[in-house]
Amino acid sequence: MWGLSGPRHVNGIQLGWPAVSLQNAIGVVSEAVSHGASVIDTSNFYGGGRGEEILAEIHQDQLAQCRVFTKGGLKSGGCAPVNKVPRDFSAEYIQACFDESAQRLKHHAIDTYFLHGPNLDTMSDTALLSALDELKASGRIKKLGVSLRRSGLANEEYLRMIKNCSAIDVVQLPVSPLYPDLVRRLLDGFFSSFEVIGRSVYGHGILLGPGFSPHRYISADHRHGLLKDAEFAERAAIVSKAVVQAAEEKDVSPSMFLKGFALGNEALDTVLFGCSSKVQVRQNFAKDAFVLDRAEIEAFCAKITRAFAE
Repeated sequence: MWGLSGPRHVNGIQLGWPAVSLQNAIGVVSEAVSHGASVIDTSNFYGGGRGEEILAEIHQDQLAQCRVFTKGGLKSGGCAPVNKVPRDFSAEYIQACFDESAQRLKHHAIDTYFLHGPNLDTMSDTALLSALDELKASGRIKKLGVSLRRSGLANEEYLRMIKNCSAIDVVQLPVSPLYPDLVRRLLDGFFSSFEVIGRSVYGHGILLGPGFSPHRYISADHRHGLLKDAEFAERAAIVSKAVVQAAEEKDVSPSMFLKGFALGNEALDTVLFGCSSKVQVRQNFAKDAFVLDRAEIEAFCAKITRAFAE
């Protein structure tokens, strides 16, 4: 639902997407459901809760086949360095986030509630874990999840904090070749005790090119801000070039290659595909025969790692 929730600007950072009308957003969700979508993923932070409000406009029966995910922990204001998202994972704030999300979602039950990019010390907060356990015990959620923050993906201490937390049932993380070391760790079973949800298959669409200048996107688009990070833009350019080359060798499109890269990852229980139009829904649900096997995924990850080191 992030791509349908519109612009979001917090503390000097673009964190949203171009605006989509309510009618079009509902149409995209309905199209996804008609193609067999089993998960709808949103957050109280997306568009300031707009993603949840959009879902509330859809009849309960229409989403009966779908598990609804939402998240909490990011803030629209508060103390944080410039260009950093304010976060609060105190028990009180997370409880308030959950209650507001449940109210916005109205008749749609929350299957899994995610901490949205928690800090290093979050999972040792006994008051928070107790509050989340109560949500599960009361039946208000079925599972507790953690959506990993991008800055923690290469942090060994952060990853092990998540892995060793017995309160967690589900982890959500990016699975594009932008993060080759993380993908290989997944294949090796690092998070095998959890349900694993893959996201950002196309690197927010950035890996599909063309060009890696922030001016490729309007200022309200979070990718404008991402590509201002010179290191990220350089890595994206390296990966995109490798994807194009590999796709040509396999005689498929770059988008099909990235889709096959994610769907072939045997460590993933579910793969999330972001869509902001009905056309994108149909493309993502197309019954493509192309899927990479484990050896091919590992070889491509190794190639990207070598390219990063050069």
